[in-house]
Amino acid sequence: MESYLYDLKFKLRYPLKPHPQIVLIAIDKKTLNQLNTGFPLSLQHHIQLFAKLESQNPLAIAYTYILPNDDAMTNDYISFVNKAKKFKNFFVSADLKSQIVEKPHPLLAEGINYYVSQLTKDGTTFSQ
Repeated sequence: MESYLYDLKFKLRYPLKPHPQIVLIAIDKKTLNQLNTGFPLSLQHHIQLFAKLESQNPLAIAYTYILPNDDAMTNDYISFVNKAKKFKNFFVSADLKSQIVEKPHPLLAEGINYYVSQLTKDGTTFSQ
């Protein structure tokens, strides 16, 4: 219910013009179809995205991604972490309870910055 009302608030307010230096990259069903893959995207796709972002020299990246626990220590996982570390201000979402307190996610142990988020009942991520 909270997510619905929060979304409704943004739909009803006047339209805001986005800042020209802020880019939002979203992975939707159309993107998944074009890549001929399902959700979640493999880490290889994320690594390719990092390579494209790196050429743009972003000031900061806030990465909302449900971190898979089964990817730890694979070659793709190590490449993902190494690419992420190249960015000066790279932040990844993390579920406070499950990925920080109960069982810290390996990515967070690699020195990657994080911001706290939680998965809502409807399956969306809400960042605090």
